Amino acid sequence: MRKEISTEEAKTLFGLFRARVKYSPDKEAYRYFDEIRKARISLTWKETAKVVARWQAALEKENLSPGDRVGIMMRNCYERVMFELAAFGLGLVTAPFYLHDKPENSAYILKSTGIKLLLIENETQEKLLLSVGDILPGLRLVRLDKIEAWLPEKYDTDLCEKASEPDGLATILHTSGTTGLPKGAMFSHRNILSNAEAVAKTISFYEEDVLVPFTGGYVLSMIVDIAIAFPRSLNDLGTICPTLIVSAARLYEYVFGQIKTQLLRKPRWLRCMFKYTVDMGWRRFEYQQGRGKRHPEFLLWPLLDMLIAKPVRQRFGGRVRFGFYAGARLSSEISRTFIGLGMPILNCYGQTEAGPVISVNRPDDNVPASVGKPLAGVTVRTEKGELLVKGPGVMTGYWNDSAATRRAIDQEGWLHTGDRCRIDADGRIFFIGRMSEVIVTPNGEEVSPTEIESEIRSDILFEQAMVIGKERPFLAALLVLNQEYWKKLAQHLKLNPDDPSALRDKSAEDAVLASITKILGNYPNAARIRRVRLLAELWTAEAGLMTPSAKLKRANLLIRYAEEIEQMYAGNL
Repeated sequence: MRKEISTEEAKTLFGLFRARVKYSPDKEAYRYFDEIRKARISLTWKETAKVVARWQAALEKENLSPGDRVGIMMRNCYERVMFELAAFGLGLVTAPFYLHDKPENSAYILKSTGIKLLLIENETQEKLLLSVGDILPGLRLVRLDKIEAWLPEKYDTDLCEKASEPDGLATILHTSGTTGLPKGAMFSHRNILSNAEAVAKTISFYEEDVLVPFTGGYVLSMIVDIAIAFPRSLNDLGTICPTLIVSAARLYEYVFGQIKTQLLRKPRWLRCMFKYTVDMGWRRFEYQQGRGKRHPEFLLWPLLDMLIAKPVRQRFGGRVRFGFYAGARLSSEISRTFIGLGMPILNCYGQTEAGPVISVNRPDDNVPASVGKPLAGVTVRTEKGELLVKGPGVMTGYWNDSAATRRAIDQEGWLHTGDRCRIDADGRIFFIGRMSEVIVTPNGEEVSPTEIESEIRSDILFEQAMVIGKERPFLAALLVLNQEYWKKLAQHLKLNPDDPSALRDKSAEDAVLASITKILGNYPNAARIRRVRLLAELWTAEAGLMTPSAKLKRANLLIRYAEEIEQMYAGNL
């Protein structure tokens, strides 16, 4: 019998782990691929406890004391979870790093938080960190590719638990730094547990569930008692066959791009059949949600499902009950496509400072255009269009920055998110954009650049997009093109795709504008893109143009392309 563990019972994150080991010693906890043994490994909770004890023995050799900070700079993987659980048991404070952040940002975090030990993946990361100079005297770097040399062969198999309090500091999560340096949001054990427990109440979990967490998720799995499987890449999903996925929106954008690429190579009749399947699947979804009518055509679904929809779901292993995604808005076409093909995806919304989840769509109340209703125990309201949040998961404050804390959390305990949102009569939240990014057109209409950008990126011609228009007479866009499809378009227009000047040719710009106008056909005239600048070079975090979480650094992009932007607006229209 599966038993869920409450925040009250767990008290701390390590308390949650010990309780799960107690209640489910012989149940599967983790699956992962062991690169040394070149084999897939499955561990029960009892076996996991022995592994965590080994990691604790290694940490205890480092002369660390409760309250000391230890950092993690690696992908979401089995070893990362073992490290964090071991650290929590020793009363240490963890500080996860973005894997692909600029070394200068990582160095800043190391110094500001006084991290004493940092777990990284390999030599490449080590060289990048050391490239910025003396990052921190006495910092101990531990590499995953040499982890066996660090972990002791002989150790006490009993778990060690040093005093931790529910409201004691557990972790410091840094913002992705779209503007300025990253800030460290502090979270207690109670903060993290309460947020994960509230997420657990949004859907039903079953004994046979297997969760693939491309991001986060392991606290939730301990609460509800389900196994976690860590994939090396998307290709592993066919072997793992998960029932639940937690990921960034980028996962679905990537798979959607693959689907569209393959469809372009198929005969026209098959593309029409694919569209018909998606349309019918969407109507079935609306009917199941109580927003549409039953139609006789639904009798064809079993056949269409077998021929068209099921092969797409097999890319995810064929058993996914729900896919939670966050981090960006999916275009309406992408959401409609996956849901129409029977892949239930649930949009989540939150931010680092909120713990992080604020709201989520539910399986029986899924409105993809929204970001769902608030979690249990979370209260929201808007003030001058800005969403304010209050709940047990909200951070305790910023690390060593009381002034920033006072700006973020007011005297009544409301977190000011900086996000422009609206809340409908049923309590659903609709995300519009960052307060600082929403564009007000000359006629007073509000336009969300992030929403338009996500719609543009649904076309495989575009890798990246940035919509411009604040204090301008109309909207324009910087567009980074997919090189494969740019070559096809250029050849169609009788241009040389390898000639940089072809990107500025009027026929190319006109063709791209026509595509974007079609994509945004259902949007009001205020959201129409009037000018574009075509680009070939991808924006990266290393160049300071993107955050490690793939958000645009708009201020930096405006500076980088200032000349091109002025050219787009020269002479207006």
